Amino acid sequence: MTGPARWLAVVVSLLAAVLAAGSVAAADHAVEITNFAFVPSSITIAAGDTVTWTVTGGTHSIVSQNGDFADHPASMSTGESHVATFASPGSYAYVCGIHPFMQGTITILAPVTPSPPSVTPGPSASAAPAPPQTSTSDPTDPSIVVPLLVSLGIGIFAAVWLVGLVRPSRTRR
Repeated sequence: MTGPARWLAVVVSLLAAVLAAGSVAAADHAVEITNFAFVPSSITIAAGDTVTWTVTGGTHSIVSQNGDFADHPASMSTGESHVATFASPGSYAYVCGIHPFMQGTITILAPVTPSPPSVTPGPSASAAPAPPQTSTSDPTDPSIVVPLLVSLGIGIFAAVWLVGLVRPSRTRR
């Protein structure tokens, strides 16, 4: 591959790396309905994440106590699942409509947006600088780590290929 085709491949590779680095996939959380209980009974997720309830025994239902999420099946039997995506931050309590003593809670956290550093004008030049702000995201969260590793891999491959260290194998006849 030479000339324009090579440059096109480089541009496409770099564009893919940039797009992968900028996207953070929403996470899926599992709640098992077993032994007349929601397991776990309480979960905390990020806005945009999904929750999948799966029945492992009996017949149950998922009913929001405040009508916060109305898209749920009337009942589910063993092996059936229901998926809901939560976009708005808040706390959502739910019960089994068939067995109201079965209770669960989903807490949705608002997306964390970094705030700009505050600057306070003042005559004093000896004021100590404010400590740096730290992110509250978990650096081991797969929804952050996987896209970054993919981007890194694509970027390294594109750079190595540009330098010419990786060449397609050619068989001679």
